Amino acid sequence: MRRPTQNNSLPSVPSPMESKKLIVAGSALALPALLLQSYFHGNGYSLLHSYSLGMFFGIISYSLLSLSVITSCRIKWIEKIFGQDKLIRFHGITAGIAFVAALFHLVFKLKFNAEPSVQIATGMAAFSLFALLSIMTHLFMIRSPLRKLIPTKILETIAIRYNTAKTLHNGMILMFTLVIIHVLFAWSTAEQSLRMVAIHLTGWGTILCYLNFRIIRPMNMPRATVTAVTACSPSMISVTLRLEQPLQWSAGQFAYLTFSKSSAGREEHPFTIASAPHQSNEIEFVIKKSGLFTERLANLAVGTGARIDGPYGTFTPSADAPLLFVAGGVGITPFLSILRQWVSEQKVLTNPVMLIWSATTESEIPFAEELRAMERILGKFSVKTFLTREQNGARITGSDIIAAIERLRETASPELWFCAPSHLQDLVLSAGKTAGVKRRAIHFEKFTS
Repeated sequence: MRRPTQNNSLPSVPSPMESKKLIVAGSALALPALLLQSYFHGNGYSLLHSYSLGMFFGIISYSLLSLSVITSCRIKWIEKIFGQDKLIRFHGITAGIAFVAALFHLVFKLKFNAEPSVQIATGMAAFSLFALLSIMTHLFMIRSPLRKLIPTKILETIAIRYNTAKTLHNGMILMFTLVIIHVLFAWSTAEQSLRMVAIHLTGWGTILCYLNFRIIRPMNMPRATVTAVTACSPSMISVTLRLEQPLQWSAGQFAYLTFSKSSAGREEHPFTIASAPHQSNEIEFVIKKSGLFTERLANLAVGTGARIDGPYGTFTPSADAPLLFVAGGVGITPFLSILRQWVSEQKVLTNPVMLIWSATTESEIPFAEELRAMERILGKFSVKTFLTREQNGARITGSDIIAAIERLRETASPELWFCAPSHLQDLVLSAGKTAGVKRRAIHFEKFTS
């Protein structure tokens, strides 16, 4: 007869990183809560009165706008906890909720009092600018369902370059300044000095954070000089920079690059670091030619100056567990950095590591020889490639991912790390969940400007 199993494991204790996430997330949630308490304490109106509802939605919008601006400022200590990709998603989500809350605030505010005033004028100006910039962002900066509602000919007629849209997107700080003025002119704010102090600190503190991000921080960015630009494959190039001062980074991280006096333009774009961290005086980026800016990088002149903002990202695995790496195209770059670091450290893998790499053709596997050498050096490392456009080529399927996980599970519970286009990310994530990989053992990162 089968005996019942006994679970002797202790209750799970949050890791230091998880504890930091809880503290920071709790602090973020405390901002709207504290402001709501400040405004509603002593409020004589019913909670369902148009005045109360307008005030409620206004405070929510104001608080979330502040958080949205702050999380876009690439604050290093916050980024190390959550990762830049998650902060950018949080930035977009909070801005979206803030817009909806602002709309409700406007409706209830005008229902209670529609008489012309400086406060209503600044509020209307702020909301109009908010709406205009939000529509522009959805049409020209992100993959949004809103694009499907607009005829293609109209989109092509009004199309603006991504970098122009990104510059205009910074108009959000002007909108937030108008919001601060709008809130300060509100009678409910002016009636208590504590509320005035809270709005001043929250609002102007957010503005100072943004000004530091846009003006002061660029002055202190590491400088570098282009030393080599080479074609890795028909669609990928390698850009190598010599650093003017040492830069510390972890394998798998990325940085924002801005080139000076470049034919490619002076736009800022994020690229993954391909070199191992031990190469302290040089840094290499492998870049896919996927747009006007990256196409022009192929003609980048040796000697061109550059500024580096970074590193960012938390895509840095250890080899303490079996690992499955899944890369799609140029998504090989973070894994290349990770593997190069292990080779430079002469690391002896005690757990198996498997890399599955999907590319279009043989010519799009530029590091094949290096990866084969890594298989010999690292021992328990193996590579499997899928070529989707070759004769008898094949695409990665969910069954391939599940089978790889099961092979790795023969040793211990594996971790899943992937960097790939969205359709492949969805497939890998679904397969990982089907195979029973724990959520905390699944890691992926989307790089967003």
